[in-house]
Amino acid sequence: MAFFFSINPENYYIQEFYRDDGLKRARNFFIEKTLKAGLYRLLSSYGSYLHRETSERYSMERKLDFFNFCLQKGLSTVPVLMQFMADGTVHDFRQNSSSPGELPEEDLFCKPDLDNRGRRAEIWYWKGEQSYVNLDGETLSSRKLMKRLTALARRHRYKSFLVQPLVLPHPDLEPFRKRATPTVRIITYTALDGVARVGRAMLRFSASSRAIVDNASAGGAVAPIDLDRGALGPAVAGGSEQIGRRMSFLDNGFRIEGYRIPYWKETLELVLRVHRYFPQHLVVGWDVIITEKGPLLLEGNSQPGVCFIQRAHLQPLGQTEAGEVMAAHCQNALATLYSGQLGRGESGETIDLFSGSRLRRCLSWLPGGNVRAVHLVISGKVQRVFYRRWLQREAREKGLSGWVRNRFDGTVEAVLRGRAFDIEDLVHLAWLGPPRARVRSIQINWYRGSVGRGFKILKSV
Repeated sequence: MAFFFSINPENYYIQEFYRDDGLKRARNFFIEKTLKAGLYRLLSSYGSYLHRETSERYSMERKLDFFNFCLQKGLSTVPVLMQFMADGTVHDFRQNSSSPGELPEEDLFCKPDLDNRGRRAEIWYWKGEQSYVNLDGETLSSRKLMKRLTALARRHRYKSFLVQPLVLPHPDLEPFRKRATPTVRIITYTALDGVARVGRAMLRFSASSRAIVDNASAGGAVAPIDLDRGALGPAVAGGSEQIGRRMSFLDNGFRIEGYRIPYWKETLELVLRVHRYFPQHLVVGWDVIITEKGPLLLEGNSQPGVCFIQRAHLQPLGQTEAGEVMAAHCQNALATLYSGQLGRGESGETIDLFSGSRLRRCLSWLPGGNVRAVHLVISGKVQRVFYRRWLQREAREKGLSGWVRNRFDGTVEAVLRGRAFDIEDLVHLAWLGPPRARVRSIQINWYRGSVGRGFKILKSV
């Protein structure tokens, strides 16, 4: 297992590869580190390249941006009430609030604007008389809690901390709530025909009354969901101390196996609808809270973890249609993004970085191997959007030398020199640029002139 499939001892036991069908499943197992280090990046580049002419691009990375997107599109989501900044600024997003700028008198869920797995999140319960209390029994006045949130924002890399209401689940899901609100994780993907489909789903719930998030990596449990009926299968704990144990009942006697998630049809319709707004993301993991009034989007993940969803279903993604489609997308991405052919130059000559040679492609990975230089003229909305600074940063990260500058006709001109593989990568990225840029075309030619060291921003011409 370890030698042929890079499956470590922990996954060997957690994924139960010791069973009779273990070898067959191991061949199709998606290793999470491999996904996040390679496959997701490739799919992201390919999806962005395919939809490079899309006029509207939305971000799901920062939670406040995702909330504003949902408001704009009329999608049901968990509201953001306030934002605390490191400089002491407080943004209040509530409408018709009787006390703007003050914390609302209700239970609050507070978290960083950009983070994952529920790290650094806090719950504060409204105690009355302008005070709140947390799980440790610590009581803070409204003013002191606001100072605490500002201090937390200073420690966060994006200098922002958000306040949301503590959302309670549907009453039928209350048995799954010890402290944390249970959520549904749904994986959606873009099929080869461009249609969004649902791949896998699971219910996540906390197994501890001290945990405020339901993440399986934080000691929670997961139960597979049948996509057709919305029915649960036996649950498994997130830790490795209960290997092979499947739970059909909760500690309180509530039956897990066969339980049907309320508003299941509406939940699937919601995630498929929102997926269509993010065509550049070929795979997305959505977190949804099922409430008494229906499903609410919590967040989207462009690099969803798949370890626990494979464990919950006891089926690797490689044995599913979603896995097959992801593999096909990767093959298409390699053929499209890394063929070496960047187009035709002004003279009609094909700009082929590797001259059609597999050996040149292999040598391109070596330091100093297959060094080339190309000249780019980038048209579209590329000035006054920080395009030059963005290109300089990307070029330096890839070890490329050259320069970039604005031209008075509204285009951006650049020269890139370095390994052919790195040039090819950056040319595809140049179609995207920084968030506010909209690239219409890129003219590419060989560059025969001299190029100094480093990558510089030159004056406009």
